[in-house]
Amino acid sequence: MIRKVNREDLPECLEIIRKSYETEASMFGVTKMNCPNHTSFMSLEKLESFYNWGFEMYAVTDENDTMIGFFSLSIKEKDVFEVKCFSVLPSFRRKGYGTQMVELAKKRVKELNGKKLIASVADGGQIEKRWYEKNGFNYAGASIHPHLPVSCRARTQIHRQD
Repeated sequence: MIRKVNREDLPECLEIIRKSYETEASMFGVTKMNCPNHTSFMSLEKLESFYNWGFEMYAVTDENDTMIGFFSLSIKEKDVFEVKCFSVLPSFRRKGYGTQMVELAKKRVKELNGKKLIASVADGGQIEKRWYEKNGFNYAGASIHPHLPVSCRARTQIHRQD
C-alpha cells in the first residue's frame, strides 16, 4: 500500500531513505567523510525542509503495514516534476513496490497537469538504469551533482495530456 506521509512519519521515512541509499554509497565508495551530503547521510532537518517546502511525500508499506519504501515528488519547473529520495529497502526490492511507486508518481504528475517526470540515477548504476528504462524513462543527459563523487544521469518521462 502507498500512503501520504505525515510530519510524524518523517523519522521513520528518514531511516528507510538512509538504509536504501546505503547500497549506492557502498557501490561507489561514498562515505560521510568524502561525501557528507549523500542521501544515505541525510539529516532529519533536510527531510523536514522538503516537507515544509510542500514536497508530496509517500510511504510504501507491506502487507503487515511496515514501512518499506519512500519517495517524494516536487515541482522542478512549471510542468516538470522530480521524484526524489526514491527508496525501497534492499530486502523488498524486485517485488514490484518500486513500479507501484513510479505509477503513482506518473499519475500524480498527470493530475497536476505536468508534462515530465524526472529522476536522477548515479552514473554507473546499470541495474537502476535498466529499471528506470523498463518503467518508461528515457536518458536525458548527464548532470553533475556537487554533493556526489559520481555524475548522475537525469531520466525523463514525458506524459501526454488526454
